Amino acid sequence: MTSETAGRRVVVKLGGLVPLLAPRLADLPAAVARVERWGAHAVVLGQHLFYDSQVHHPGAVQLDPDRVSLDPLLTLAAIAAATSSIRLATGAVVAPLHSAPGLGKAVATLDQLSGGRVDLGVVAGWQRSEFDAIGVPYEERFARLEEAVSFCRVMWAGSPFSFEGRWTRVRKVHANPVPVQGARLPIHIGGRPTGTTAGRVARLGDGWIASEGASVADVGAGARALRAACGRYGVDPARMRIRATARVPRGVDAPANGRVAHALAEQAARLFAAGATDVTLGLGEVTRDPGEAEEIVGTVLERSTYKSR
Repeated sequence: MTSETAGRRVVVKLGGLVPLLAPRLADLPAAVARVERWGAHAVVLGQHLFYDSQVHHPGAVQLDPDRVSLDPLLTLAAIAAATSSIRLATGAVVAPLHSAPGLGKAVATLDQLSGGRVDLGVVAGWQRSEFDAIGVPYEERFARLEEAVSFCRVMWAGSPFSFEGRWTRVRKVHANPVPVQGARLPIHIGGRPTGTTAGRVARLGDGWIASEGASVADVGAGARALRAACGRYGVDPARMRIRATARVPRGVDAPANGRVAHALAEQAARLFAAGATDVTLGLGEVTRDPGEAEEIVGTVLERSTYKSR
């Protein structure tokens, strides 16, 4: 069984595999190969340069400032060599912390190395200290995000190309290789479930990434806003993906008899019903048993196939 049934997809958080399936970071590629055999559609890894313990996540996600934070594109490149079918997703790259050409080149390279398996997730970012560290004005983050996405689309369409933006200007330049997927490489944009976010996704992207802490109601609101924005911009809403995270409800804290697996499956079903197309599982957050992790993925896959969206 795979996560493709009825267009629904199960995604596994890469960071949660340490130390669940990967006692050492060097074991991550083999761990993802194992998750690939379980039938997951993709693995996903976000980005932070560092964690600032003096600020709080705007999506009410509890962050451990000491947890490992890997570079997503470098890590996914290593995983590409050990896998053959699982999609490699960023969830998400903080686009304003990169130059647009640098981001476009890195993603195109990863897509070539993986045989066309990359889903690029991008966000504007929320930790002001990361922007201060590299000298990028925090207030410019949304405009820089949009310019980076627009530049990548042009760069990936083929050479020669020109681009005239606020921060990026090139004329009749060549950039090879382009992604295997070309300019159609999926770009998913994160943000709060608002009309502004939905408009940005409809204009520039292929899907919306809800915050890890987003509730079922938040996902439903975001899905409705995205459908409305697609109508305004003449975009087919059926081609949009919505990625949300399933979390174990309060009161379910014992792994015995598959309780966690079934609780996550129920939560995933509610997220799918609210409009999500892709549900992310943080396996390392709910179990320390590899066997139970496999059971969780299998249960969510099975339960997500018999309720129509």
